[in-house]
Amino acid sequence: MSSADMQAAIDALTAQTAALEAQTAALEDALEDQNTAVWGIFLLLNAINVCWMQAGFALLELGSVREKHAKSILFKNLADMGIATLSWYAIGFASAGDGASGAVGEDILLRDPGNYLAWVHSFSFVTTTATIVSGAVAERMTLPAYLANSVVLVGITYACIVKLCWSEDGWLARQGMVDFAGSGVVHTTGGVAAFVAFAILTDEETGLPATIVNEFKGHNAAMSNIGIWILCCGWISFNASSVVDTSASGIEVAGRAAVNTILAGGSSMATSLLHKGMTTGTCDLPAAHNALLAGLVGVTGGCGYIEPYGAIVTGISSYAVYYAVSNFILARRIDDPLDAFPVHGATGVWGLICVGLFAKGELLETHFGRPHHPSNHQGIFYGGSGSLLGAQLLGAVVIIGIVAAQVFVLLMTFKMIETKKGGTWLRVDKDAEILGLDFKYHEGSIYPKMDTQDIELHNMHADATRRARYASEYKGSGKKRKFVRRRLSGLGDLKVAVLRTVEEDQGVANKVEVDGQGMAKRGGQSDAKVAPLRAADEGPGMAARGGGQSDSMASSLRTVETDQGMAKGSVTLERNM
Repeated sequence: MSSADMQAAIDALTAQTAALEAQTAALEDALEDQNTAVWGIFLLLNAINVCWMQAGFALLELGSVREKHAKSILFKNLADMGIATLSWYAIGFASAGDGASGAVGEDILLRDPGNYLAWVHSFSFVTTTATIVSGAVAERMTLPAYLANSVVLVGITYACIVKLCWSEDGWLARQGMVDFAGSGVVHTTGGVAAFVAFAILTDEETGLPATIVNEFKGHNAAMSNIGIWILCCGWISFNASSVVDTSASGIEVAGRAAVNTILAGGSSMATSLLHKGMTTGTCDLPAAHNALLAGLVGVTGGCGYIEPYGAIVTGISSYAVYYAVSNFILARRIDDPLDAFPVHGATGVWGLICVGLFAKGELLETHFGRPHHPSNHQGIFYGGSGSLLGAQLLGAVVIIGIVAAQVFVLLMTFKMIETKKGGTWLRVDKDAEILGLDFKYHEGSIYPKMDTQDIELHNMHADATRRARYASEYKGSGKKRKFVRRRLSGLGDLKVAVLRTVEEDQGVANKVEVDGQGMAKRGGQSDAKVAPLRAADEGPGMAARGGGQSDSMASSLRTVETDQGMAKGSVTLERNM
């Protein structure tokens, strides 16, 4: 073969090689586009499922409050969606930077179309943080105060924490802190905000013995149970989609996160069932609900970094943390209606600690493509040096400090602003608490069968039942009985003065005068059945709430408005038989 022929052959091979390289590059581009499309679909579908968790929170909280506040709690949950949407769009998303589901740059007002999916996914996490607070302040906080707190919490506080923890250049991230799906970023943030809110709302002047704790049962455990199932399904998407990686290794991590989520939730609930069965001999449905949530919250921070057996240990220990903190708060007589802080705040912090105990070093490398951490930066139980545990504790302290400071300053500002009626902008007035927020602020009950007279009769009966229960506590205790004079408005012709418990006589209308000392007089004789009206009728400070059905309606009662000349603290009640 001549040199010319050889050169021609070489040129042909070179051309073929170039053509193959071009085809390979085209295939790689096509594969990358396909991966991007798959990633987009994965992210979008999971974001939709996480947003669906809001329905779960709404049903859980609806079933856990009393029926006279049902529409109010639903309205707050719905308002969170609107508030979070605008606040995250206008302020939060740009402030969070690449910590917001891998967004590119600090995209002010979402001008880069490439960030649309990142915005939707990060938005679904935002709504969860805001909604945690709604259950903690149920039945007491004013709507303006609640919405203002949601705006600041979502747009500024949460975005700041996301930047610190989930951004590649975040300060806590550089210290070695990791939080896979948000035990700290989402749940500790929401839980601490809830704690500060209900602690400020708690009324210390209760007029009851320090040993008394009122139990306000929710009105529909079935709704709460359905809400729990929705939350469980959404939680799998919540954790699995946090991998932000559709490569083969990323899909494996997503699968691990999903498996660990299910195992932790199940083991926590099973521990609750075993514990309740051994200690009380009963199966407590609301306790099982909260135990399940505690396990899910606890594993959220490390679900992508731990082995399945580590998830089971995390779930069991998360229930122990939840149970201990819940009882501590109850003993302190602080009103957390839905156990928001024990479930989200306390177990959220514990979830961060569990990462420092059970995380495997090689699995940490998947965390949002962050640079390699120092050697031996892994869980204590895998021989870690303790640097990871220290970083987790530092992260918990920083998150708690930022959130507590923001919520405290904002809500105390609302508390210092007084209304014309003598109350504050922070808490609804006592009339609204007694009557129900639905009737005072939301144009009536969500249930058609309940009108203003029905709810008033229900309140009278509930008060009578509770005061009869507490009467024995005061006998011989030497404690003074405390009364608060109040009047309910908005009932039309039905004018209501101070409510008192009156022993029922059979057959005839019975007229009873209650003097200022709290003892009913009938023919000059004191009625031992009359118990004191507690100062904060259904207010905070001593409520432990769970599932169950409300009390039945009392027999027909009506009150006669107090005469102007009557001695202070005296009122006349009349019962129609």
